Amino acid sequence: MEELKKYVEDYKYFVIDHEGNYTAHSSLRKMATALSVDHTTISKKLKEDGHYYFVSKKTKNPFYITKLC
Repeated sequence: MEELKKYVEDYKYFVIDHEGNYTAHSSLRKMATALSVDHTTISKKLKEDGHYYFVSKKTKNPFYITKLC
């Protein structure tokens, strides 16, 4: 059980894409790179509301990001 808790605690961000696929990310920069979005934009929006809907300029696909505890 402790191993599972540590694994879960490593993830800080949860993303759902337009097809309903979801991923968890441990780093804001890695997540931003994977989604082709500037990390500062994501950081700013998450500070305001704790979650963020956006459309990737590169792929034109919508995503939802929420910050985990």
